[in-house]
Amino acid sequence: MPSHRAGTLLAALVVGACLPLVFAAPAAADLVSDVQAAAQVATDQGYRTGVAALDLRTGKYLSGGEDTAPFASESVAKVLIATQLLATGQMTGATAATAYEMITHSDDDAANALYGLAGGDNVINLVAARYQIPFLGTPPDESGWWGNTEITAKGMVYLYAAIARDPTVGPWLMNAMAHTTEYGADGTYQFFGIPSATTGAAIKQGWGDDGDDSPNAVFNSTGYVDNDEYAVAILTDGSPWTYGEAISSVVTQQAQALMPGGRIDDPADHSPVLSAVTAIATGNTVQLTGTAVDPDAPSASLSVRVSEGSHPVATATTTAATRRFDVDFAAPNGTHTYTVTVGNLGDGAAASRATASVSVDGDPHGTVNTVTGGSGTIIVDGQESDPNSPDPRLEIGVDGAAPIVRSTDVPAYQITLPASPGIHEVTVTYLHSSDGQNVPEGTWAVTVAETRSTRVLDASAIAALPTLLLAFVMGYRWLRRTRRRVPNPS
Repeated sequence: MPSHRAGTLLAALVVGACLPLVFAAPAAADLVSDVQAAAQVATDQGYRTGVAALDLRTGKYLSGGEDTAPFASESVAKVLIATQLLATGQMTGATAATAYEMITHSDDDAANALYGLAGGDNVINLVAARYQIPFLGTPPDESGWWGNTEITAKGMVYLYAAIARDPTVGPWLMNAMAHTTEYGADGTYQFFGIPSATTGAAIKQGWGDDGDDSPNAVFNSTGYVDNDEYAVAILTDGSPWTYGEAISSVVTQQAQALMPGGRIDDPADHSPVLSAVTAIATGNTVQLTGTAVDPDAPSASLSVRVSEGSHPVATATTTAATRRFDVDFAAPNGTHTYTVTVGNLGDGAAASRATASVSVDGDPHGTVNTVTGGSGTIIVDGQESDPNSPDPRLEIGVDGAAPIVRSTDVPAYQITLPASPGIHEVTVTYLHSSDGQNVPEGTWAVTVAETRSTRVLDASAIAALPTLLLAFVMGYRWLRRTRRRVPNPS
């Protein structure tokens, strides 16, 4: 925004335009140092500056320089005007059209026309009260001198955060800021600072000499970056001769230091990334797999640690070619939650973590189909499986005597035990082979018959009884007739 007092700087413009650009933005390792580096770019060259960045996802605030000190708002005050018009329901018809020009083209005439509707010199207090931001700033020293409204870098990023959450203000204002034109209504190049360091930003710029230290130059670059995930404010004040190219190029360098590579250099972007972490239990063995890669060393092998609570469980390394890790370890029965930690090789967090839960059941399982008594035998028929062994075992007890252990090499089994005639109590228990538990299957009462060798008559003899009885009767009758024919010796 060219101030109504900017005419005093015409000579300074000529001097400033001739200054060479000799300062490069320093490299930074993370967002903390980037914000500080952005401030250092200006202070090293003799400028006063306040830099602030606010993560709109997490609420993390970072600052550099004089982030809470007052700076002349210049045309950034137009954000306050538009906010209050939207909040009070006045953003309609011709007012909305004029306000759009005020934001996108930084049109001073539009701001002059709307300033009174928005509350005039009190507009900053009204906006601060709406969003409860006591450190936003103060009204101008002279009535109607909206460019002299003082703001802080910290206050502006918190204001942008509140606007983004406000359905009454955010959609219209953020859209207008996203359509800021390359040149302002007065022909000034508006894309210094943030838009020269990144793409896709929604911005409101300010320029002029409206500070309390006038005729010092004040250039401000504020707005949303990284898909509206961060709010950023760079407020910079310099000597009169820096007005124009000199100070605007410094603000651009500041923005480039804040956003190396064209975006906020979030520390999380340097942390190793864990994905597809899964845990599978087979019996009492847990297999834990996943992938891990460090953005700062994408082809390197990474160390992997597995723990349960505070207890270490296992270690592994990723395969450089596939970035995968695969580790097996024994676990007792129950539900377990394992934490996987991958070491960091470069910038970013010290480590990345993920968790995986699994239910471990190493117990043998089976079903008894029948327990029957045979001829001097007990027959047990069923199926059994043991997740920890290909050869499951079961224990059969009869009448409390020492149990008999049998192994079955196939799931289905039929086991025959000798037993004396009579009624017996039979128990079946499936035996674990690792960290599982023995599983009692049940108790059965079974009757065992006598063996054939101890019987008086077997089945064939019983079948012949009618014939034998008939022969006996016929023989008896013949014998009696024969006796009647014998003469009496007396």
